Amino acid sequence: MALFLGLLMLLIPQVRANPVVVPMFQIHPFIMGIYLNFLFVATLAIEILIIKTFLKNNKIFERSKEFYNSIFLVNLISYPMTQLFAFLIYQSSLGDYDVASVLFNSILIEVFPIMLECVLFLKIFKKLNRTACFVRSVNNKMIVKSTITANLASFAFGFLTFFLFLI
Repeated sequence: MALFLGLLMLLIPQVRANPVVVPMFQIHPFIMGIYLNFLFVATLAIEILIIKTFLKNNKIFERSKEFYNSIFLVNLISYPMTQLFAFLIYQSSLGDYDVASVLFNSILIEVFPIMLECVLFLKIFKKLNRTACFVRSVNNKMIVKSTITANLASFAFGFLTFFLFLI
């Protein structure tokens, strides 16, 4: 995963056809690769913490690797796709990059992983409800609420840390 993201950041800026210089792509690709890997680990930690908090009444068995593996695998699918989607949106956009447009584009980009992760978690937790992962079954409403909250929290963390590059 880290190798894929590093190679992606090394290759993409070299084939950019957009003549408008975007501030976030002036960052050295190696630093951006490290930053993206840091964000992936932070996203996992944030989402595990929030989803566990939402599901505390369902009592996740501590020995349940399936729960943690499911969060890891869903993020392993959605995170690179989201980063690629973000790159494409910011590459094709020719407008000024003020705070409002960056915020709007970022929210637009965040809708994709929320929808994808909700669908994936609904399917995965349906299966985990049949196994001995939870003491009590998790309902769909709780899965959707926890997924949306976890993604918004990880988005806020990523958005705040991104502004360190613009300073």
